Amino acid sequence: MTVSVRSTLAPRQFTAFRYSHQLLINCVPFNSSVLIVPLPATIPPTLGIIMLDTQFLRPPGDAGNPDSWPFPVIVERVDGAFAQPVVSGSYTGVESFIDAGWRLVERGACAVTTTCGFLVRHQQTLETTLPVPVRTSTLLSYGALQRNLSGTRRVCVLTIDK
Repeated sequence: MTVSVRSTLAPRQFTAFRYSHQLLINCVPFNSSVLIVPLPATIPPTLGIIMLDTQFLRPPGDAGNPDSWPFPVIVERVDGAFAQPVVSGSYTGVESFIDAGWRLVERGACAVTTTCGFLVRHQQTLETTLPVPVRTSTLLSYGALQRNLSGTRRVCVLTIDK
């Protein structure tokens, strides 16, 4: 959201975005946090979802279906990020995912995830660039899941290659 504030000195423009239960307000053009406003606890946190440019059905339980989540979600589709190039690693537009992440943060996301585990390639970049927690793939939980299994039980990973 953009907020215009008028003062007796000069009009100033501020950019505000929600981070968890706080509203961060950045002064333009200084681009430094100038105000942190607590939000009421009754406003639930919102998850941001980065989605590839896909058109297939997202049934309940799929991360890309907003009804799969017990809290509010917002989705940003990355135009031109088609599944095949992302899966193969030939898609090189990491900036488009960063931009989508920032749009989600500006729209109120307090954390960001993706609908494509192959974006784990960009986990570190997204994590260090965005001001909210980022989890690009459930593969990031593999080690913890495996450590919690007993005996010879193993975590199964089901994926695609084309």
